[in-house]
Amino acid sequence: MTVGTIVLQLGWFTMVYSRFFLGIHSLNQLIYGCLLGIWSLYMCYTWLNPLVVRTVYYVKENGWDDKTKKYFIVSAVYTAIVILAYIIAHVIIDGTGQYELKPEWRSSLEKCLLKKGVVGISKRKI
Repeated sequence: MTVGTIVLQLGWFTMVYSRFFLGIHSLNQLIYGCLLGIWSLYMCYTWLNPLVVRTVYYVKENGWDDKTKKYFIVSAVYTAIVILAYIIAHVIIDGTGQYELKPEWRSSLEKCLLKKGVVGISKRKI
């Protein structure tokens, strides 16, 4: 194992442990999230990695033809749309303060967090 792999695994374990310790997620949610992450890594490594490597070698050998330019532009536009959607959802909408937890949900969440030892939640609108 390389040092990078060990550091990534320690970071992953630390994040999972902290989410369980702070009571943010239950054990079944953490297991499901870990399984989903492992599956995503496997799919990227077995499906996406060969596609990217094959495309890079193709461009190195043949240069940029029309087909490769089209795929690159489509990929860049798709990536830009995903980033823009993320910005709209998390920065603009969440930053407006229009979304707030219902009072009964907030009190239930505070009771649950107090049982776990967390002092309380912020009064920030969600």
